[in-house]
Amino acid sequence: MSDYQGWLSSLAQEAKSIKVGNIKLPDELLNTLEQTSVLCLNNHATHESFNILQANYSFIEIRKDSSLLISDEQKYQSITLLAWLIHSIDKWRKNLDSERRMLLGLFIVSCFLDDRDGGLWKVLPCYTTINTELLDELQLITSNLASNVSTIGEPPIWERESVEQFQVAINNRDWLTISNLWNRLKQASLPLFFQTQIIRLLAHYDSSRLRNAFINSKDIPILMHSIDALTVEQALTLGAYSDNPYVEFSAVHGALSKIGASRDFIQNEQSMLVMVLNKVSRDVLRFNNWMDVFNAYPLRYPALQTALGLFLAQSEGGSIFDAYINSIALSKLGLDFQSNKSRALVAKCLGIFCKSADIEKRKNLWRKAYERWSEWNFEVNTMDSHIFSVVVSDLDFALIGYYLECMTHNDRIAYKTDVLQKLRVSFYQWYRSTSDLITCVNRLISHMQPVAHAIIIQHNSSELWLMDGKYDIPEQFKDNAYIKMMLEV
Repeated sequence: MSDYQGWLSSLAQEAKSIKVGNIKLPDELLNTLEQTSVLCLNNHATHESFNILQANYSFIEIRKDSSLLISDEQKYQSITLLAWLIHSIDKWRKNLDSERRMLLGLFIVSCFLDDRDGGLWKVLPCYTTINTELLDELQLITSNLASNVSTIGEPPIWERESVEQFQVAINNRDWLTISNLWNRLKQASLPLFFQTQIIRLLAHYDSSRLRNAFINSKDIPILMHSIDALTVEQALTLGAYSDNPYVEFSAVHGALSKIGASRDFIQNEQSMLVMVLNKVSRDVLRFNNWMDVFNAYPLRYPALQTALGLFLAQSEGGSIFDAYINSIALSKLGLDFQSNKSRALVAKCLGIFCKSADIEKRKNLWRKAYERWSEWNFEVNTMDSHIFSVVVSDLDFALIGYYLECMTHNDRIAYKTDVLQKLRVSFYQWYRSTSDLITCVNRLISHMQPVAHAIIIQHNSSELWLMDGKYDIPEQFKDNAYIKMMLEV
């Protein structure tokens, strides 16, 4: 609990004892609400109201970001404002507020008191009752929310086209395109002013109503912004118990984006994420698309890896393993720290998988990884096929698993010997250029690294599976000054 949330909690305890007759909003705010004739919650009626609150309670705004000491009078003002909000949540009735003016006031005040982490709604449920009539109304409002992706002025052609492509992708459930375009269009679709407050209230008081409000929604902007209003656990729980694929995707995308690289998921969050992955994996095409979104570049969503490893260990394998392995965008990596961040994340996922899965399931995944790696062969068939140093790949951990658990000791020795023989032959062949010779030799040495490291692990079980910071260079290369200089070893 933050300092501000603790302060709100202490105020709420005192607010419960305030008599109803002493609870009152500033007259200017009441007059503004009386002049509001709209039947929906919108942005236009709020600016003047916020100015009034800021003028009367500026110390609360400052208190959110500091431990400001306030006077007894200011404390009492804060208590009465919070008491009004608590009373409104408890006593709101639709027949007394048909034009939603008081509902508008409720969310103006809650938005003013809330902080960026939703601290107000973490406090209020302890001091309010469950008002089913209010919850019914908010579920109805939420189910009718609609986005409007637009820009100020005349947008550039690319942006208009992106909006059109975005809508087509939504209709086609093209999750990769949705993800790519959402990152570009997010600022063109800001959340409705009270959306955050309504979503947080429903999530804390009755999450099933929030789930039901979105049961048929395909409005990705509304869903994405709603997920942003939730805690990570609330978002993933919503995704885990929803049967709406758009909610599932928005929940996972939003949770991963919110965490970034700041931390891993805690246990409850991981459990919810594994539940979502289990549901999605029943649809092969959708799971393939999801892996392309979330696993092609592990550095984009590093928090995914632990839950993904647990999920893979629980899964049936087969097409799920294919989707996982094939989604990783392989590239030639050095052993420097920066290059190894992605490789280490894949190893983290597979390390968790390795500890939880049985031997046959592990072998299944290792074989698929080896087949993908062998076909890729350090981008031998691409325009950028030259290799000027020894390189590694994101699949190295799985390759070690393959050499240790799918091969015998004699198989490993024979494999390494075969690569060394190819290296010897490579120096007696003609090449179009020195670069081609260097590339051929480096590719073969790189090809040898995983099996050489597996042989080391066989003799020293304390050695980490992921080779880190060192290469295995054949002795004959170390003794040849010219070759050593050419290969930079």
